[in-house]
Amino acid sequence: MSNLLELDQLHFALGDRTILRGVSLHLAAREILVIIGPSGCGKTSLLRLVAGLERPASGTITLAGTVLNNERTHIAPERRSVGMVFQGLALFPHLTVAQNVGFGLHALKQDERQHRISEELRSVDLEGLGDRYPHQLSGGQQQRVAIARSLVMRPQVLLMDEPFSDLDSDTRVLVRGEVLRILRAHGTSAIMVTHDREDAVHMADRVAEMRDGAIMGCGKAEDVLQFPDPEKGK
Repeated sequence: MSNLLELDQLHFALGDRTILRGVSLHLAAREILVIIGPSGCGKTSLLRLVAGLERPASGTITLAGTVLNNERTHIAPERRSVGMVFQGLALFPHLTVAQNVGFGLHALKQDERQHRISEELRSVDLEGLGDRYPHQLSGGQQQRVAIARSLVMRPQVLLMDEPFSDLDSDTRVLVRGEVLRILRAHGTSAIMVTHDREDAVHMADRVAEMRDGAIMGCGKAEDVLQFPDPEKGK
């Protein structure tokens, strides 16, 4: 199977602090890759590089055969076919659900824009809630709005940064299943980062484990996560 996204020897630093140390990963079409690791290990920084929000010191990012980043090239975030669901969701509180979902669709004609919004709300089981505001929704519903806002742009890759971290344990299980259903229904390739091993087991086609800015292993969840969680021993 050919790779949709390829990350090759990415290095990244903030000031004197090295964040990523030669990270190489790939993502196939329709695949869900979960990157697991403790807070501060570089997971979010890696997503920001793929999204174009940061630029690596060195290394190459290639999407569907197009170089997004190397020593000569840096394609701006808005020109990448990459969506991102931020930790904390970053919904606009003063906009309705429909306005949040359609925020990036200003280039479309009004009728096409409304059709796309309605279609996406239906796909995430939020049909009929377009006139509500984020604070009027449950945590799980807000999560689906954030995902719909990204998927409505038809990205080739969806990035999710700790998408379930603000949910209680029961809601987390339900929303995790819903998010997996939505990604499969759309056929969307996705990279999710988390510190929670249960998320990785239930969501991932493959798991990559990150420590101190480096990938320690990548493969099936049962292979990568066979050892005790080092965070629980601290």
